[in-house]
Amino acid sequence: MDDANYADRVNGQMYTRFIKNFHEVMKPETYLEIGTQSGGTLMLAGCASIAIDPKFQINVNVAKGKPTCFLYQKTSDDFFHHYNPTTILGAAIDFVFLDGLHRFEFLLRDFMNAERFAHERSFIMMHDCVPPGFYMTTRDMDDPLRLQKSRFGPWWTGDVFKVIPVLRHYRPDLKINVLDCAPTGLVMITGQPSRRRSSSCSRRYYSLGLVRPRPRRVRPYWSDLRVQDSQAL
Repeated sequence: MDDANYADRVNGQMYTRFIKNFHEVMKPETYLEIGTQSGGTLMLAGCASIAIDPKFQINVNVAKGKPTCFLYQKTSDDFFHHYNPTTILGAAIDFVFLDGLHRFEFLLRDFMNAERFAHERSFIMMHDCVPPGFYMTTRDMDDPLRLQKSRFGPWWTGDVFKVIPVLRHYRPDLKINVLDCAPTGLVMITGQPSRRRSSSCSRRYYSLGLVRPRPRRVRPYWSDLRVQDSQAL
């Protein structure tokens, strides 16, 4: 089966530019990100920040302009098990960016953990949930299916796209905006926290679609997806 091509639906502004503009306009005072790697997105924040990554590869000055900047070289599960980010930052988190391991269950768990430390006006953004092709959604980055058949080179989103229909089903209280940010989309979520409603995801966590994505799942996802113009926000 040929690789689906939805690249024309994620050809808006680069996701890093959107995040940069968001910091400049909204001016969050506290920021947390998961999946920092080389520090490109962390560098965009000018407020008190927490960055979590099991293997930092930072090659830029990510602390510049920040009153505080905490780096935790560990998995996000380990971080949330041992630390309270509101205690570290002295306040609830205004802005969360999730770009960790590209597997459905990890992103969903990161969202559930992060929103516990958010407030009613917080923003949570998730990367890579709008894959322009099917073969980049393999759960294993080194899957021969992706390496041999994907028309998008090294791009790998994993199956994190499945988080969106799950949240829409179990969390109707959330406002979910799917943006056309290149190259693999950006999802902006507001409306948290809601302890009672978020528990509906937690109770069903181990039965929420932890299966290998197939074209018949990816294509209906796209057919139901309303992608917004990031320039219009």
